[in-house]
Amino acid sequence: EEELIELIMEETVSEQFIAAPEFTDFTGKNNSEMLTMLGNIWDNPPEYRHPKITGKSIFVPNPTINILGGNTPEAYNLNMPPEAMGTGLMARLIHVHSDPTGKKITRPQPPLEKYREALDERFTKIRRLRGEITISKSADATLDRIYKEYRDIDDYRFKHYNGRRFTHLLKLSIIIAAARLSTIIEADDLIAANTIMHYTEIKMPKALGEF
Repeated sequence: EEELIELIMEETVSEQFIAAPEFTDFTGKNNSEMLTMLGNIWDNPPEYRHPKITGKSIFVPNPTINILGGNTPEAYNLNMPPEAMGTGLMARLIHVHSDPTGKKITRPQPPLEKYREALDERFTKIRRLRGEITISKSADATLDRIYKEYRDIDDYRFKHYNGRRFTHLLKLSIIIAAARLSTIIEADDLIAANTIMHYTEIKMPKALGEF
């Protein structure tokens, strides 16, 4: 039985992309158990098990999740109770805050078909990428410098995020490398990822509102 489970785990990946325009609708209000569960499976463990919550035990091999969720700073405390600040999930989230642009478009037009086709073609090529992601030797010095020169966000609410910032940098660098159809992270990929993160981190405290 153990050998069979290992074989299943090696060949199966439970991959899910979650798009939640209203993040509270996905997590529920003040659902600490849900938030803890998301934190536990965020790092792609070999398996996830949950004891009989629906009449039978739950077993998920290689859970791999990505979440894109929307929320307002005012409503943040509805799905993130104060005690969630110390949970693993908060350290694993990148909070992107957008100030109002002031632009008003009465009738937004759909994107041109040529752009839709170009995106579809690029995403198809990205999906076909195979193999281990590596960092080029020429990018090692850049990675070392970014890691050592980073200054923590001066906000106690992001204490745990600061400790995981390096992991976020690597994940974003993987995305940027994959977007140009490569499995090798170069120095330019690291610089681009660090620039995006630095700009985002400036406004991250505003994303939490009064939380």
